[in-house]
Amino acid sequence: MDNKKYLSWLYAILWMCLIFWFSHQPASISSEMSGGILRGLVEIIGKIISVSEGQVEILHKLIRKLAHLSIYTVLGLLLYNALMSTSNMSRYRYFELGKRAFIIGMFYAMTDELHQLFVIGRSCEFSDVLIDSFGVLLGVFIYYNSRKRKLKYL
Repeated sequence: MDNKKYLSWLYAILWMCLIFWFSHQPASISSEMSGGILRGLVEIIGKIISVSEGQVEILHKLIRKLAHLSIYTVLGLLLYNALMSTSNMSRYRYFELGKRAFIIGMFYAMTDELHQLFVIGRSCEFSDVLIDSFGVLLGVFIYYNSRKRKLKYL
């Protein structure tokens, strides 16, 4: 395997470590991180329209769920790229690699949520597994379509 193949797996594994690190933060620290983003967003939105406390709570939950989605979308991209770099499959078997990337990412999302059972103030939520899995699927879909288009022009 050449360096590019090693690097593609290293990026995927490092991204998983980053997800683990985020998940290992106690609830208070995790909430503080997303709260900082929320304060900046409310400040910007507040200049245009008034924002009630109820809307702030909804925004906070939305930011947290979008973070799940985006972090796992990147994981889907990285996993698919790693599988592509180490596969001997023909270009017509991309869908098969996409399924593998999705299964790996979904499994990681499940274990990540279980891990949170052991973190202070955190919980294991099935809805987060669904959001994370959808993020992986989105990343796989983006990568699959970009490869398909690239091959179309070759």
